Amino acid sequence: MNTELTASTGKPVGKSERLMGDIKIVAADVDAVLKDKAATGFDKLSGAGDRIEQEIGKMKCRLDDACHSVSDRAKGAADLAQVYVKGNPWKIIGVAAAVGVVIGLLRGRR
Repeated sequence: MNTELTASTGKPVGKSERLMGDIKIVAADVDAVLKDKAATGFDKLSGAGDRIEQEIGKMKCRLDDACHSVSDRAKGAADLAQVYVKGNPWKIIGVAAAVGVVIGLLRGRR
């Protein structure tokens, strides 16, 4: 899994979490624009605005569900990895040593 650290939280964030965050920001921006337009005379089309607000609400619920699903799967994978490492510490140490040797050999060639 490809992760990077965020500057604000220091927690690893994958591509799907960043995408969901970006979509939430867009939804909030659309919501703000709709409220701004309603205040400036856009209320003639309030029926359309109400439908759009309902759809935005549904989209936010689906995004929250997706965020929870991704989070639950990541926690499950982390728990499985932890159980495996606790059950097989010498295998993990051997793999880590082998990876270290390979990296050392590759860096030594430069």
